[in-house]
Amino acid sequence: EQVSVTLSITPDTASNGWVGGNQPTFSGGSTTARLHNNTAGTVTMGVASSTPAFQHPTLCQAGSGALSTAACTLSFADSGFLFNVPDTLANKPQQVQLKAVKKDNDTQRCVPGFASVSKPVSFWSDYVSPASNLFGSKVTVNGSAIATSQGTAVTSNLSFDANGETTLTVNYPDAGQMRLNAIHNGSGDTAGLVMTGSDLFVSRPAGLCITPTQGACAAGDASCPVFKKTGEAFQLNIKGVAWQADDDKDLCRDNLATPNFALANIALGSELVAPKPGVEAVVGKQNYDHAIAAGSINTMTQSLNEVGVFRMTATPPTLGYFGYTIPTASSVPVG
Repeated sequence: EQVSVTLSITPDTASNGWVGGNQPTFSGGSTTARLHNNTAGTVTMGVASSTPAFQHPTLCQAGSGALSTAACTLSFADSGFLFNVPDTLANKPQQVQLKAVKKDNDTQRCVPGFASVSKPVSFWSDYVSPASNLFGSKVTVNGSAIATSQGTAVTSNLSFDANGETTLTVNYPDAGQMRLNAIHNGSGDTAGLVMTGSDLFVSRPAGLCITPTQGACAAGDASCPVFKKTGEAFQLNIKGVAWQADDDKDLCRDNLATPNFALANIALGSELVAPKPGVEAVVGKQNYDHAIAAGSINTMTQSLNEVGVFRMTATPPTLGYFGYTIPTASSVPVG
């Protein structure tokens, strides 16, 4: 026969409740009710009153467990986003899987809550090392530059698949260690739900570009004009540059600069181009510390103790940039 009940939930807060109301009326001996709770913790469900009036305490059963009053208390775990941004070359896009999961167990995903739906998610990034950015370099997510603080983060709708996952395209055109952050704030039935996630990643230069300000000679042989006297100083510009293509043969051609690149103790040297056979030269300045600079350009004076045509070289220390080795670079021939 017909039964009317008033369901209860303890504690009763703005972030939980019975979906569709707490006063179902039903016949046939049973009905289905849905409960939501949008913060981590425990809640106890029960029946506050009923018609006909109940004669015994409310009992609950979880799965195949025994009927008990204790089973009426449910534990809600904290949830969040899990994603891993791979360490990468500056300006090289990366595909990143974002999953909605139980925070302390990434195998327990928030399905069906995030299955085959669109959800609003906000992203922002933090500068970790260096801790600031004077050049306006920004992380992009799905092609759009994101904010550098949570307060200015812009929300976008992401489509999650049947497994509660979505794919992001993440890119950072500069060098350094960054943190990508994500947050979802619930609304409607999920009001009060806050899901967050973050991940550190390193963006490193694809390499260095060495440019003599004078004396370049593509022929690289005795036809090169006299440039400087032996031992006389000349100027070199060295900058960190970003990825442009996997088969990039010329890092000095059209590659973006990485102005936030800084690395100490980069070895300087030279390679003899002509005459061959001949004697390798000794450079006057044998190392330098690359500093953060506009356009990443570090300017220095160099000299050679030999005559001939040489390529100037720069060799970063092994595993020196957040555990990665920036490849050795060489200039065009200098006469």
